[in-house]
Amino acid sequence: TALVGNAGFTVNTAAGTTAITVTGVAVHITDKTVTLTLSRAVVAAETVTVSYTKPTFGNGVRDAAGNEAANFSEKAVTHDGTTAADTTPPVINTAVVTGDKLVLTYTEANTLDGAALAGNAGFTVNTAAGATAITVSSAVVNATAKTVTLTLSRTVAATETVTVSYTKPESGAVVQDAAGNDAANFSSQPVTHSTATPPGTQGPTLAATNPITISDDKLHLGESVTVTIRFSEAIAESSFTIADLTVGGGATLSNLQSTDGGTTWTVTLTAPGFLDILLAPTADRNSTGNKISVNLAGITNRAGTAGAGTAESTVTYDIDVTPPSVSSAAVNGDQLVLSFIDANILGDTALTGSAGFTVGSTTGTAITVNSAVINATVKTVTLTLSRAVTSSETVSVSYTKPESGNVVRDAAGNGASDFSGQAVTNNTPATPAPADTTPPVINTAVVTGDKLVLTYTEANTLDAAALAGNAGFTVNTAAGATAITVSGAVVNATAKTVTLTLSRAVAATETVTVSYTKPESGAVVQDAAGNDAVSFSNQAVTHGTPSDTTAPVINTAVVTGDKLVLSYTEEGSLDAVNTAAASAFAVSSAGNAAAISVNSVAVSGKTVTLTLSRVVT
Repeated sequence: TALVGNAGFTVNTAAGTTAITVTGVAVHITDKTVTLTLSRAVVAAETVTVSYTKPTFGNGVRDAAGNEAANFSEKAVTHDGTTAADTTPPVINTAVVTGDKLVLTYTEANTLDGAALAGNAGFTVNTAAGATAITVSSAVVNATAKTVTLTLSRTVAATETVTVSYTKPESGAVVQDAAGNDAANFSSQPVTHSTATPPGTQGPTLAATNPITISDDKLHLGESVTVTIRFSEAIAESSFTIADLTVGGGATLSNLQSTDGGTTWTVTLTAPGFLDILLAPTADRNSTGNKISVNLAGITNRAGTAGAGTAESTVTYDIDVTPPSVSSAAVNGDQLVLSFIDANILGDTALTGSAGFTVGSTTGTAITVNSAVINATVKTVTLTLSRAVTSSETVSVSYTKPESGNVVRDAAGNGASDFSGQAVTNNTPATPAPADTTPPVINTAVVTGDKLVLTYTEANTLDAAALAGNAGFTVNTAAGATAITVSGAVVNATAKTVTLTLSRAVAATETVTVSYTKPESGAVVQDAAGNDAVSFSNQAVTHGTPSDTTAPVINTAVVTGDKLVLSYTEEGSLDAVNTAAASAFAVSSAGNAAAISVNSVAVSGKTVTLTLSRVVT
């Protein structure tokens, strides 16, 4: 949705510095970003914050499902740190005239300041002696494109030679870049003519790339979106009206305008609203695959040549104005599931609290709704109740759309209809299933490298809560071997396993055991019912991979300076802990050169690096 003005955003800076206002807001749907154009550049050393308050009128920031962004205040702003301060003013590059529009393009490292210019803004246009004088009635900056478009007092003929000059005004807004560097004055800049379509040849057509685009192709009841139409050339603005556009699905159009002097246009497309349905209650307002058509025959270019036929959009849009309605409700214990009817799927926004649902009972203790969870695909809402419903109890459920926060809606954004006293099918069994009181028990332990996987015997699943540190596990190995510590423990609830990460790999011939003592605080190993796992001691550990019985073989030896690197042929990695002593290696040198000894040995992967007593020449 197109945003206007500051769209509710404000930017604050330190006291004493020049105030900053938000002059433009652009939404990038795919990247999920909102880009603010500021009234001045922020210097690298400046501290600023940004705040957002949803506008009382007009569009605010929202997602594709229609959920409005939350307000926020004094959000810290970081600097990207990628560019040095900009001290170079923008310089005129080209000047091109088409009809009564003269477009100046500037050379600038960043963007121009988008502040509005007044009157001729210091620009003058000169033409040949004897020709009707040309004055500048307005100047409009396109900050991103780095252009200034002048509107002239008359159309410039294709054979006419004109120049343009600029003198910075003494007061008011001037042409400058976003960093505040004023554009340099210039005099008698030559002006070229754009290639206009001569009368009698081809009229205007739509652009070859992205001729018609739409900001949202899924519309709900009364929703408005922006349609962008791009022509292959600038057209005569007075020749293009809403009457030249046709849309489907009962949608309406408004606010047709050009954003760049006649080439690119935007128009607001609005889906049918409540009033439309009231005036024609029998009409089917839901539709898919709607297109947008442009009557090119009713549009002319600036040379006066009309287009031919009509052009139809390749993009389509769907309209869904029917809200989801409840079809059935069933309860089992403390879980009440509502099934909805909708042409598409439900929106998957998170609901809070009771979400507008209430549950009544003809007997028994009162029931409140603790939470509500949407399953968008199967079109259900599951309520968790404050107590279990007995098998003999009769209950009903009602819904009133909350005045604030998320509501039940479909993917198009239509809020679910209120309902009252919906009958609920009671599926609660007469005899509830017995509670799970059996703790999980260790079954097997298998080690592969530095990973030790413990498998538990458990009727249901384990609790998936994250464990901290060694989580109470210790691993023992034979006397004299390097100690093994547990650095992490991760639960796979469904597989009923706990995977320990060890401080080193366990050799295939090494015998190890694992023990567990339940921690006194923090998360512990337990099942989903909350039964803590039983402590155990010296559980035997089996190996998950066969022993490696093939010794490493030397492959290459390369010396560089005082470093000699030996590369080995080996299926796995060399033992980097139990390395050979430096004295185990001998290095010889031909001739009468000084003897070479080995000072140190370092093992990494499949290489051994020897540090020598001197540099080898």
